Amino acid sequence: MSERALTAASIVTPVLFWSALSHVLENRPSFRYVIIILPAMHALMGHFGAMVWSRFVRSQQALGGWRNAARAGIGIAVIAFILGVNAFGLERTFVRTSSWQDDWPSLIRYVRQHWQPGDALMINLYTPETVMQDFLGDMPMDILIARKWVASAPESVLAQRLQSQYTRIWHVNTGGDGGYMSAEVREIFRPFDRRDRVTFPSRTNILQLDRYDTRAYVGDAIPPDARQLAVPPAPPATYPVAYKLRPGSEFGQTPNAALTLYWARGQAVELPASLSIRLRDKNDDVWMDWNIPAELEDLPRACSAGKVCAADYTLLLPPGLPLITYRLDLAPLSSAGRPSSPQVTVPLEASDVSCCLRTQRALAAKVTFAAGDVALADAEFPDRLYPGRPASPSS
Repeated sequence: MSERALTAASIVTPVLFWSALSHVLENRPSFRYVIIILPAMHALMGHFGAMVWSRFVRSQQALGGWRNAARAGIGIAVIAFILGVNAFGLERTFVRTSSWQDDWPSLIRYVRQHWQPGDALMINLYTPETVMQDFLGDMPMDILIARKWVASAPESVLAQRLQSQYTRIWHVNTGGDGGYMSAEVREIFRPFDRRDRVTFPSRTNILQLDRYDTRAYVGDAIPPDARQLAVPPAPPATYPVAYKLRPGSEFGQTPNAALTLYWARGQAVELPASLSIRLRDKNDDVWMDWNIPAELEDLPRACSAGKVCAADYTLLLPPGLPLITYRLDLAPLSSAGRPSSPQVTVPLEASDVSCCLRTQRALAAKVTFAAGDVALADAEFPDRLYPGRPASPSS
């Protein structure tokens, strides 16, 4: 075999192989672009560059070679145009952000911290699918592959299937609402209400986490299993009338409680923007003091004036809270930070908070976790939280 034939075979064979494989692998357009179009574009640019350089050298060597110089100038203009078009295409294809990596760890930590029984995770990119299960660890959470769901049945059937199996769906929306298979997934979720959207740092595009409630509560009265709040009516404001408190996620980094508030929808257009939360004991000492978003911007579409609708919250609790009787003061605030309705109080007995605290005793200042003779990790905690020293969930 001649050198030219061997060179041609070494160039053509990989292109043909990967082109054929692109019909089997996912993300076919990207494969074909990289394997076929990109090498050809670079070969053309290299050819034009060599041509321009050779003409430029000849024009310098020839006396009175104004024609060669003109041709070299035209060649330089052509190669500049080709490089400019290529750079413009790359700039438009990869919209850079301020981050140098897709922050998948933070996204998974958020899911682990806010997980509840009945949750599922839907994702639409092949590469993260292969490692997502390792990130989730032992969480009892199904991972739904969007490309498999979309092709398996009509959207209405898929929506009914999701509603029958899960109470909440977390959608990893890569590329934003214009990302790969995003339109198809939104069509499946059309019957449901999107209750949350969190954006994480990403390298080239948008990395969002959307939460859909498949069984969001909307009714004319408080559910019988909810605890009613002693609060005077505050028309025309929207105000909480009942609550449920249950154990939070055991897979998050911070101890937490899952709180569901049932809001009576008022006639006022403006909804509470945030909740001021204070945890006090029977002596009126403050143990925690912080604000959380009210998350009422995306109430279910059926939640009109006069209806009762539910919203879920994750209350992050610092380790070291003692197992005593508390009261939770909730003050709905407007966007300007002013009270939008009367403050409500949630009484919490020791049996109520025992569900959500990871320890029933004060932690030592330093704890060593060991396996046999090998120390795996050292964890440091504050000795204890004391009244009069309000703590934020991150402390």
